[in-house]
Amino acid sequence: MEYIVDDDYHSVEYLKIHEAFRDMEIDIGQKEGTCLFAAGQQLQSFPTDKVSRDCRRISVGYNAIRDLPNDLRCSKLRCLVLASNIRLENIPKELFNNTLSLQVLDLSSTPIKGLPTLKQLQ
Repeated sequence: MEYIVDDDYHSVEYLKIHEAFRDMEIDIGQKEGTCLFAAGQQLQSFPTDKVSRDCRRISVGYNAIRDLPNDLRCSKLRCLVLASNIRLENIPKELFNNTLSLQVLDLSSTPIKGLPTLKQLQ
């Protein structure tokens, strides 16, 4: 395990793995339908047709996605990476209706102006 110091008060623990193991994990996850990795593939729209109900991780960062679906229907989704989608400005409040297991939401480097409030998500 290694640590990165974010600032004076926080550090982040991470595990460094070999690229071959990472690629193997992505390949297995996509074959099983538990992962969708489509980062940096110049997508203009969210690949809804490739998302299964059993999906646990979705990474579609570094694209040009403009709109997200109203409902992902992924009750097991734990990680959603939307970082660096330069045209993504809104998050539909319905997007989170069936994502109760979501633990990681990466919206870094997106022009999103606001998120649904907790009250809207109930």
